[in-house]
Amino acid sequence: GDMEMVGKLLESGNAPDVESVILAAKGGHDDVLNFLLAFGADSDPDPQEVHRHGRDKTAASLLPGEETPLLATIGRGNLNILKLLLKSETMKNPRRTDSKGRTYMDIARERAGENWEEEVRILQKAYDDAGPKGKKSLRDKSNRDVSPSASRKQSSSSTK
Repeated sequence: GDMEMVGKLLESGNAPDVESVILAAKGGHDDVLNFLLAFGADSDPDPQEVHRHGRDKTAASLLPGEETPLLATIGRGNLNILKLLLKSETMKNPRRTDSKGRTYMDIARERAGENWEEEVRILQKAYDDAGPKGKKSLRDKSNRDVSPSASRKQSSSSTK
């Protein structure tokens, strides 16, 4: 993350794009990510919108399941980046589900990366904090605190 170059690009009027934010997040570049967010980068674009509007060079470089900065961060074990994205002013929906109906906590469990349990706790707090009062937390569902391998076994046996 070359801060000087990023600063010059942003100050010259180049708007931060989703791909730049994803690369900074994946690379664990807290300083660059902070800078991009300060210049209005979207920490939580709708993945469908990214695909719809990203038929240029950006779409080709986005991996399935990593279409947004948050999705690209989950499973990498970088808790500082995760917290930075969740606290960003552009974080719109920590309760979003993917096309398979999975929450960010479900995805963290499935990816089971370094620090996955702490990722789940951080994501759960953001989920709970964003929710309407009086609704039960996903934490109350019966199979939420199982290990990733047990969770995968459960989901594969339930699809048979």
